[in-house]
Amino acid sequence: MIIDIYTHIFPERFFQELERGSPKLGNMGKRLRSIPKLFNLDLRFKDMDAIGQDFKQDYRQIISLPNPPIEDIAEGAVANNLAKVANDSMAELVAKYPKRFPAFAAAVNMNDVDFSIAEAERAI
Repeated sequence: MIIDIYTHIFPERFFQELERGSPKLGNMGKRLRSIPKLFNLDLRFKDMDAIGQDFKQDYRQIISLPNPPIEDIAEGAVANNLAKVANDSMAELVAKYPKRFPAFAAAVNMNDVDFSIAEAERAI
């Protein structure tokens, strides 16, 4: 089995929340959305299947958010909410596609240490 431990994903619900709540987003969200494999699971799964066939092994991904980090695009409660939405969205993907995504790397707001500790524990 091949497990890729650093693959980015941009869940739709996270993107919607990001557009609504982050005044620092600017054009970043649109640029990230120009990379279809960050959010289009059909394209991602097609590539994953091809890689698995090439290596004759199951290919799985540990998913995480792409840059920029949450604390660079939002502050305070907005950043904390974005982390929660991201983690919930990635957890849903892991639950729905466990043979594709066995786990995810939790998103946190590094400017709020207490929240980040609690959110990392919640994500686990």
